[in-house]
Amino acid sequence: KLFSNAIFSKPEEAEILNNIWRSVYCKFRVKGSKEDWKGYQETLYTRVDMVARWLERNPNRWVAPPHLYFSPENKRNGFKKTYPWFLKQQILKREIRNRILIQKTEKEWITHNKGEGKHKHKTRLQLFRLQQQRLESYGDEALIRAYEKSLHSMVNT
Repeated sequence: KLFSNAIFSKPEEAEILNNIWRSVYCKFRVKGSKEDWKGYQETLYTRVDMVARWLERNPNRWVAPPHLYFSPENKRNGFKKTYPWFLKQQILKREIRNRILIQKTEKEWITHNKGEGKHKHKTRLQLFRLQQQRLESYGDEALIRAYEKSLHSMVNT
C-alpha cells in the first residue's frame, strides 16, 4: 500500500521482507495465541493505513524507501515510529467515546428529573443501575470514574 508503484529486484525484495520479519514481526519469537497474532496483524494493517492516509493528505510528505523504512536499525523515521502514533490515536478515540457516553447519561438524568424521556417511569436507583451496567460493558475504568464524577455533579445540583 505504501510502495505500490515501486518495482524491486529479487535481492531488494528479499532484504525488505527480511527487515519486516526482523523488525515488525520480531522474528516470530514472541509467544502468543492465534488470536493474539490476528490482533497484532490487524494493528499492523491499521498502522499502514494511518501512514497511507497521512501521505495522501499532503503530496509533499514522504516515507523512507522500504529497505530503510522497515529496518530494525532505523530509529528516526521507520515503521516502529507508527506504534506510539497508533496508541495516541486509540487513546483519543476512547476519550471521545467516553465523553459522548457521559453526555448521554447526563442528558438522561436531566430528562429524568424533568419527568420526560424513555426512563421517566424509572426510579433514580433504576436509572443509575441501567447506566452503570451499560457503561461497565465497555470495560473501561476511566469511563466508570468519569461517570461517577459526572453523576456526583448531576445529583448534587
